[in-house]
Amino acid sequence: MGANVSSNEGNSLYLKISGDGRLFHSSKDEKQGYEKTETSNPQTGQKVISYRMYYKNVTGKITGVFISKATMNNHEVQFVNIKIEDPGDSVIIQLPLKTQRGGINAYVECFVRMFNNIDLDRWIQINPSTQKKKDSSGKESKYVQQNFFIKYEDGDKETVKWFIQKEDLPEIEKQEGMGEVTYDRRKRDNFLYKELTKIIEIMKDESSSTKQQHIVNSQNSEPAKAQSTNTYTKQQVDNVFDDIPDGGSDDDIPF
Repeated sequence: MGANVSSNEGNSLYLKISGDGRLFHSSKDEKQGYEKTETSNPQTGQKVISYRMYYKNVTGKITGVFISKATMNNHEVQFVNIKIEDPGDSVIIQLPLKTQRGGINAYVECFVRMFNNIDLDRWIQINPSTQKKKDSSGKESKYVQQNFFIKYEDGDKETVKWFIQKEDLPEIEKQEGMGEVTYDRRKRDNFLYKELTKIIEIMKDESSSTKQQHIVNSQNSEPAKAQSTNTYTKQQVDNVFDDIPDGGSDDDIPF
């Protein structure tokens, strides 16, 4: 497995994505090979010390997608979990469902928009983007564009393309009032959440007819593969979310 770990199905390695776009496993205790990391609690501002092992990517087959809940700083937080397995290894990439401002997390949006083009019978590799955001003045942020690349590890190793295109998404509504401009993305977020629930249902049962039909559909998606406009460079993929008004960067995960 790309994360280069040994685990079993009952003891999956949980990975998250840092503010600079790296997959990591976190420990409260100091461990060999782990880097000491200092973040801050977004609620209290207090410093949080943890230890992280970083990974470049994860490879294997996607075998599960589900939502879990955890209590952090007296608040319930929901996570979207993407389970990836190869023989003897199990890794779960854990993504916050929402940003601190309440909208759908951009990594979740990226996965939802690609899912219907993912052949679940094939091995894939997931790589988070490391391209930095820029503010309105062009100054580079310490945070990255929150999306990732999924490509196949077998065959011709093609990159998985968008199924849900930008024009398929509900518009983000610009609102002006009291001298301020705000952006309402609730319609888009509701749309993406409904699509996510469909994905979770598909992945619940390994032998379900819905899942098997998804595999057949993804394998037969030749028209999309044949269109050169759907073959994205890294720069093009990183720019996919440029139409989304910046709601402010979430701080790095405080653990």
